[in-house]
Amino acid sequence: MKIALSSGGRFHSIEIAKQLNRLNVDFTLYSGAAIPKEIRQNKTHGYRAIPIISFALRQIAFSERIRRKITSLSDDLFDKIVASKISQDIDIFHGFSVYSLYTMRELKKKSTAKSIIDRGSAPVQEYNAIVEAEYSKLGKHYYWPDQSSIKKQDNEYREADVILSPSNYVTDSLVKHKLAQREKIFNLPYGAPPVTKKEPKPEKFKVLFIGGAGIAKGLHYLIDAFSWLD
Repeated sequence: MKIALSSGGRFHSIEIAKQLNRLNVDFTLYSGAAIPKEIRQNKTHGYRAIPIISFALRQIAFSERIRRKITSLSDDLFDKIVASKISQDIDIFHGFSVYSLYTMRELKKKSTAKSIIDRGSAPVQEYNAIVEAEYSKLGKHYYWPDQSSIKKQDNEYREADVILSPSNYVTDSLVKHKLAQREKIFNLPYGAPPVTKKEPKPEKFKVLFIGGAGIAKGLHYLIDAFSWLD
């Protein structure tokens, strides 16, 4: 079995590639993330420049709407490059949402490969409604992703043979917004390596926050919570 794995960002794609490498599966990785040396380099195609240039352009953009458009264009660029480079001699294409529509379509024209779309969070329609409400509570305006990006994601769900979901919530959201039939969604919860070393209890109370420093990640609620501590 030959597998092509494609993701414009890291997400959990590198971890998947590590496991495929460990199991000696015949695979090729197309990635916009930094690729560890432990993954066989003759099986990788790196496009790190795309997200780096996209990030730089977003820093100098003068409006959120333009920043969203830049993100959409860079996601499409990655997808189109992979579509032009990918081997037709594969059995399974495992692509991450936002980065995979053009590649899937190219494969369907020239091969019999089955396509998997990996969706790591609730669809845009669900996610943005929640975040928009949070912005509104704080008197701020929330800009939705570029409409072309939303349409692209909707088409990915529709055209994929299988959708991978990390939770019942994501699966239910896809079904609720009529983006996919439940029968073609497979729940595959994320895992974590076992704890191998027990750390001593710290003398001081410490809090670790992991996530984007913004409203969407609820950082303001964490800051709020500290005001209740003595």
